[in-house]
Amino acid sequence: LLFSVFILTTAVLLALLLATRLQDVVARTMKDLGNTLRNIMLNKDYSIRAEKQSNDELGDLVDLFNSLLRTVEDENASLKTSEERFRKLTALSPVGIFQVDAKQRLQYVNQRWRDIHAIPDELPSLHDWFARIHPDDLAEAQQAWNKLICEQESIALEIRLIRRDHGHTWIQLLASALHDRQGELLGYLGAISDISELKAAQIQMETLAFYDPLTGLANRRLFRNRLDKAVKAVQRADTSMALMFLDMDQFKRVNDTLGHDAGDILLKEVANRLSAAVLENDTVSRIGGDEFTILLTDVHHTSDVLIVAEKLLRTLARPIRIKGQDIITTVSIGITLTPDDSTDANTLMKNADLAMYRAKELGRNNFQFFSEAMNRSIL
Repeated sequence: LLFSVFILTTAVLLALLLATRLQDVVARTMKDLGNTLRNIMLNKDYSIRAEKQSNDELGDLVDLFNSLLRTVEDENASLKTSEERFRKLTALSPVGIFQVDAKQRLQYVNQRWRDIHAIPDELPSLHDWFARIHPDDLAEAQQAWNKLICEQESIALEIRLIRRDHGHTWIQLLASALHDRQGELLGYLGAISDISELKAAQIQMETLAFYDPLTGLANRRLFRNRLDKAVKAVQRADTSMALMFLDMDQFKRVNDTLGHDAGDILLKEVANRLSAAVLENDTVSRIGGDEFTILLTDVHHTSDVLIVAEKLLRTLARPIRIKGQDIITTVSIGITLTPDDSTDANTLMKNADLAMYRAKELGRNNFQFFSEAMNRSIL
């Protein structure tokens, strides 16, 4: 019995000793792993490794832990490389790039964005940024931004930004929502491009296509377009419109005696006086040479057209100073009305032309209304 008690006591003591030793070995390994993780988190250094104490299963655990750290280090290095590459690309980009977080706070802009906005240091709030948008474009920009926030609808707009010198810069604005892999909203990423030169070229092309380069008036192409629209509008609204065809009297004499440069000055002054004599919604155009047309869209009575025609004759009768000489020029005006005379644009052009030649036959410096009797006589 004593021997059995001795053997049992020895076994229990030996088991306790082995358990304590095993606990110490396992605890030391776990403590080392914990300290390693703590150092990594504290120093943000994924190159730190846990020290392997044995070649048993605990050693295999340490190897697995260090292998995981190497994977994280490689991924982190790859992420930093990608981020650095992105920042270099955005820094060199000719496009202004910006990032907004989910709470609509501006988080990042590149240098080109700052250059376009002339903002050297601080980041403005979105409210301040919207305050820089031209008032005529602000409503459209706010509506598009609200759709981006509420419906995740991407933005593609051409708007103007007000500069500090009170001028404006045309920009193209592109923006879309940014999500993570789970579809959670991270914020918004956008880009802006300075398209002022492109807009200037576009305006210049439109000017060349639709406006007379000498006088700045609408050319024949734009005049025909507006005439067609005006005729359709008259038919829909059951109103009236007048077409005036003006031809300068003895213009060739000015060119022949004073030169073509003097003729150009005369044409520009006549164009200015014609534009000043009519309403803003009327169209004055130069369709070629010394021929002009005027569309009077707000006509209630024939007397309205009569008043305008008399005003034009008085306005153009004032002398024009060219090369030290007072030039007195007159015009012959032919007038046709729609729908009284016709509702066809080509017929109206012919009618006004016939009436203008009738005015010239009657001694120039007067106006004549088209009539069907006149048409039969001419034919």
